[in-house]
Amino acid sequence: MDLKDTGLFVANRGEIAVRIGRAARGLGMEVIQAHSAADAKMLAVREADRAVEIGPPQAAKSYLNIEAVVAAAKESGARAVHPGYGFLSENAQFAQAVEEAGLVFVGPQADTIRRMGDKAAARAAAQAAGVPTAPGSEGRIGDLAAATALANEIGYPLMIKAAAGGGGRGIRVAENAEDLATLIPQAQMEARAAFGDDGLYLERMIRDARHVEVQIMGDGTRAVHYFERECSLQRRRQKVWEEAPAACLDEATRQALCASAVRMAEAVGYRGAGTLEYLYEPATGDFFFMEMNTRIQVEHPVSEEITGADLIAEMIRVAFGAPLSKTQDEIALCGHAIEVRVNAEDPSNNFMPFPGVVGGLSIPEGVRFDHMLYEGYAIPPFYDSLLGKLIVRGDDRADALAKLRAALAAIRIDGVTTTLPLYAALAEDADVIAGRAHTRWLESWLETNPITPGSKMKTRYSFGGDEHIFVEVDEEMSLDAFFKALSITNAVRDKAIAGVTEICPANASFQIKFDPDVIHPNDMLAELKALETAAEGAPKRMTTRIIKIPVYYQDPWTHETLMRFRERHQDPAGTDLDYAARINGFDSAEAFITAHHSNPWFVSMVGFVSGLPFLYQLVDRARQLQVPKYLRPRTDTPKLTVGYGGCFSCIYSVRGAGGYQMFGITPMPIYDPTQTVSYLRDFMVLFKPGDIVKWDPIGREEHDQIAADIAAGKWEPTMAEVDFDLAAFNADIDGTNTRLMEALNGH
Repeated sequence: MDLKDTGLFVANRGEIAVRIGRAARGLGMEVIQAHSAADAKMLAVREADRAVEIGPPQAAKSYLNIEAVVAAAKESGARAVHPGYGFLSENAQFAQAVEEAGLVFVGPQADTIRRMGDKAAARAAAQAAGVPTAPGSEGRIGDLAAATALANEIGYPLMIKAAAGGGGRGIRVAENAEDLATLIPQAQMEARAAFGDDGLYLERMIRDARHVEVQIMGDGTRAVHYFERECSLQRRRQKVWEEAPAACLDEATRQALCASAVRMAEAVGYRGAGTLEYLYEPATGDFFFMEMNTRIQVEHPVSEEITGADLIAEMIRVAFGAPLSKTQDEIALCGHAIEVRVNAEDPSNNFMPFPGVVGGLSIPEGVRFDHMLYEGYAIPPFYDSLLGKLIVRGDDRADALAKLRAALAAIRIDGVTTTLPLYAALAEDADVIAGRAHTRWLESWLETNPITPGSKMKTRYSFGGDEHIFVEVDEEMSLDAFFKALSITNAVRDKAIAGVTEICPANASFQIKFDPDVIHPNDMLAELKALETAAEGAPKRMTTRIIKIPVYYQDPWTHETLMRFRERHQDPAGTDLDYAARINGFDSAEAFITAHHSNPWFVSMVGFVSGLPFLYQLVDRARQLQVPKYLRPRTDTPKLTVGYGGCFSCIYSVRGAGGYQMFGITPMPIYDPTQTVSYLRDFMVLFKPGDIVKWDPIGREEHDQIAADIAAGKWEPTMAEVDFDLAAFNADIDGTNTRLMEALNGH
């Protein structure tokens, strides 16, 4: 079949769009790439012959918008639409709309998608084709009474599954009748929210099951298989590591499993690439059909590696009416392949998503890496975190594992935290090497084998909607982290980046608010990454202010508040200062007070409450005071209370709730929205990040006099401009503090 210059509209994004485009160009086709506004610079767009924007960044308004996608495909002059995986790939309404527009849908017919997408109907079709299914309901369950009666017949535990579901969504496990009554309504709600269909069915749960699946291809009449894969390594029912073939199967079981998949595909007149998923029970050697995915799968490359096939090209040819290019006898299994999914997530931090800008990219020779990356590419925050798939092939499983370990050691993706460290650890695990992992194994393994960062934390960038970027520069509170965050935010301010509306430093992190109509989120991210790089090499010094803050320690107002709170306090017999002194090894409250005011403090952030400063003590770690917060926060804290929590001191700028230990009070307002206080007339907030504070202990008489003088406009704070050099401070902490005090005192 000659498809030269035939237009193929790729209605997807990321690595699968790149993969489809390359396969289509191999067939001589013209590649027309759909993209959202956020994906205008993605690799698939770069490689396409043409690109068409189909909507804004939100998937619901672009990649999931059937009307927009079909209209764009038709207007582009394409003859066919490839849906990839995810998004609209298993949407029968979309497939039908494509065909009604006079275009070829690269996938099964809409009726097949609709039938196989209903898991209960697919189960019935499997049974009709003689494919083994786990004991369970015949179609959808009617109500709780029917579910209970069936459960009593087939026994517990049971899996409650969404009839229209997929990807592990809508699944609950009932261990007994009480669980069943509780979980069915929950499963219905999740299924209704996720799929718009609250239908459920029941299956007997197979403990310690292996997830195996068969790759098939059909032309509407005949079907063939490309052998099976094992996908048992899963986190939260999402696959992370796939292999082909399944090492847990003997040859007889393999033949029976693959034959059953072909039998079902031919029974439903399947056209295109599809996957039949099964649970395999090692104890009995039995396998049971779960569901059919009517699309190409993320993990299809391992099937290609062991058979030499190009499944994407084959499904395109079949969609245009060509018969299957190979008979079953011509498809041979050779070697063993392993794929790991490389996601922009941090496995050492509960798999937190990690969008960012790709720095250096180095892919080792001799391995396959299906990906969407290039140096300088800003990963959009709007979509799935999958960056690519690392695939290796060996003569056997042991050889494949060895090649995987070598590839994981050699691959380099700079600028982004990924799941690669997880796979490096798994590739060395005895259970994985022996092939003992089942579908519930990985989550329990992660509990006892946490992934730890291999080096100092890389800066994390996280989007909050379309208007905010939250940036974490370190996991630890330290002057180095504060300085780095402050350096970047000061650079953002000084550069006056168009579209930035708010800059908020926050200790070892900061947040930027911006107008996406003025600056695109990816461009904002790229600006921050560039400023971070510049900050890394710049000298860590600044010109700032040192300010003397009078403090009346052990004042009557915070003491009265404490007495009202004492029934909830950690130590009802003592005060906050007594408690803080004791846990820091001091023999008296006075000794703690001396330690609190003897050295300067660095203002690491201002906020949380208007004008409230967080202050970090300028001493070495061994001498830093540590004071836990209240177990139950107060509902009342006097205005201008000086408190301590964790490694931070603070001043409560207004009266309100609080959780820091209370030590004293200052007569000096630090926030005045009316701007009537003389030293706050130009700006209502006293502190800014980077200021340095020196506590000045005073008594009651001096407190009252300062308060009166401030009210009369006769008092101004003592402060001085100073240069603060972080490297010099780290080299000589006490000497630096002495020089700061001399500057404050006018010497």
